[in-house]
Amino acid sequence: MEPDGVGAARRRRNINRLRFLPDPADPPRSAVAQTPDERASTAIHAVRSLRAAAARYPDDSDLRRLLTELRAGSAEFAQLWDERGAATWRSHRKTIEHPHVGALTLDCDTLHVPDADQAVIVYSAAPGTPEHEKLALLGVLGTQDLDEESDRAMADARDDA
Repeated sequence: MEPDGVGAARRRRNINRLRFLPDPADPPRSAVAQTPDERASTAIHAVRSLRAAAARYPDDSDLRRLLTELRAGSAEFAQLWDERGAATWRSHRKTIEHPHVGALTLDCDTLHVPDADQAVIVYSAAPGTPEHEKLALLGVLGTQDLDEESDRAMADARDDA
């Protein structure tokens, strides 16, 4: 038995629940898929991926419960579900709004590891592009917590690029 609220918090960690059944009380999500076209494309991919998972795991009661919630609570999800497409994620592009280097439009490739039923997601940018330079800069910065002065310097550098 879980303490009160733990199960609810765990359910909110599902990316599809966050996407299709947003709750104003949820913490802010990453700034991924910002353009309307990217948002529409990733929604289609998400639903098709869930349909593929439902076919692969027909006896999974948690998955069935999630699909029931999504279909009942999201007109967008229900419409995409009714289109009947099924597929796993492969390759697409995502725009990420990074607080220090700005917008990065990256190639997003999903590598499937079938024996482990896992996927590895790789983000990359073509050499010589502004995105490639920004990724290199982020590799140097790592996950440092930059102070206000550093933030201004980063913004100036970004504006100069």
